[in-house]
Amino acid sequence: MPTIDPCKSGENMEMIIPESFDWREDNQECVQAPPTIAQNCTAGYVLSTLSAAQDRICANGKKEPVQLSSQEIVDCNSNTDCSRGTVNKVLAWGKRRGFVPE
Repeated sequence: MPTIDPCKSGENMEMIIPESFDWREDNQECVQAPPTIAQNCTAGYVLSTLSAAQDRICANGKKEPVQLSSQEIVDCNSNTDCSRGTVNKVLAWGKRRGFVPE
């Protein structure tokens, strides 16, 4: 893509890495409880993916928290035991169909 800077791996670059960094300090308005699933389900891949998506949407948007529906992903998953899935599948779902707000 023309808007992406070319790779600079061949250049001699010095990088300053801070001793610590907490994303929540720079984006306090986006901090919220992680999403949950109403039923007894261990679909951590859904929860972690939606939590990251919510943070990204908030940080890049109007700086207002967004709550996405984890239940929609679990309900639409073809696995009935809701314990098998991947982050990549959830992200692909979101790109293809969009995430539904809670």
